Amino acid sequence: MPTKWIIFAAVLLIGPPAGAAEVVYLSCRGDVTSMRDDRGPIDLPPKTITLVVDMDKRTATVDGVLHTIRVSDATMVLFEGGEVDRVTGEVQVRTFVFHPPDAKQPDEMRTFNGICRRVERLF
Repeated sequence: MPTKWIIFAAVLLIGPPAGAAEVVYLSCRGDVTSMRDDRGPIDLPPKTITLVVDMDKRTATVDGVLHTIRVSDATMVLFEGGEVDRVTGEVQVRTFVFHPPDAKQPDEMRTFNGICRRVERLF
C-alpha cells in the first residue's frame, strides 16, 4: 500500500504532463477604417482576415504578418498592432500604410474591427 501513496504524492507534486498549447486558427470578418492627416476617417469595404494565435511561441499572425504577443490573460490577447477578445471573438488590428514619397499622398493608418470565429486548417 505505501507504493500507491508514493505515486499519488509524486503526481500531486509534479502535476500533469505539460502539453503544448494549441495553435488557434481564426477567420475574422469586419470593417476597415482609413485615417490620414489630410482628411477624416473613411470607411473602406468590409474585409476578412486570418489570425493565427500560437501561445507557446507568443505570436499572433495576421494575414501572414507575424506579431509578438505582449500580454495575455483569460479574456484578452494583446499583440503588436492589435488585440483579440478570447471570449467574444472581437478583434481590432491596426496597420500603417506607407506610400513612396513620389506618390504625393500621405501615409495612413487602417483599423480593422471585426468578429473572429474558430476554423480548422484545410491541410
